[in-house]
Amino acid sequence: MLAGELEYRKGNFEESFSLLREAIAREDGLQYSDPPPWMQPVRHALGGLLLEQGRVEEAESLFKEDLGFALDYPRRRAKLNNVWGLHGLHECFKRLGKTVEAAFIQPAYDIALASADVPVKASCFCRVSAVRGDTCCSKVQE
Repeated sequence: MLAGELEYRKGNFEESFSLLREAIAREDGLQYSDPPPWMQPVRHALGGLLLEQGRVEEAESLFKEDLGFALDYPRRRAKLNNVWGLHGLHECFKRLGKTVEAAFIQPAYDIALASADVPVKASCFCRVSAVRGDTCCSKVQE
């Protein structure tokens, strides 16, 4: 996952996406446990970075898997109602003009957002656009 995020920061987007997809395959191969053995879902990072590059349909598919809305993804692996996945999917729906779908998940998103302990502006803090401005992460040299 880290290698994929680093390649993204270097501007090697396709290599980044390839590495993050490999990380998703590895994450999916982990045995089920509660709490999960890997706490940062790779789909949040890949989905957020795809969104940043305008690849909204690909990101939508990842966030649907993450939230358990994809029929071909095991529900036991889903992170139900998590604020990061809901934020990403809601952004996808809005950008694709899917207003009915956005309205459908809005209540779950609002509840998740209200209980978040940090401001949520993107599905992953790895998005360059998420750390612009006056934040601790924006001061990192690229």
